[in-house]
Amino acid sequence: MWLGCTDPAQQGSRKPRQHRRALALALRKARLKRLFRRKVVGLLYSDHVVRNGPQFRAQACKLGLEGAISKRPIDRMCRVTVGSG
Repeated sequence: MWLGCTDPAQQGSRKPRQHRRALALALRKARLKRLFRRKVVGLLYSDHVVRNGPQFRAQACKLGLEGAISKRPIDRMCRVTVGSG
């Protein structure tokens, strides 16, 4: 999912966009949560779950859920790298 600028008024702006992966996970999740205010068929936003990863995964499997994503601690930031493929 691209979380970039979708406002046509800003498309011509020469201001550089902030790369979303450079934001702390907590900020990225907050932005994503705002996008999910509107119901999206087939997608469900879930709050951050700290610890108990194996139990969380077991429960998700039991319920037949797919797409649970594991991230490093919420206060860390991603390292952005540019490369080919």
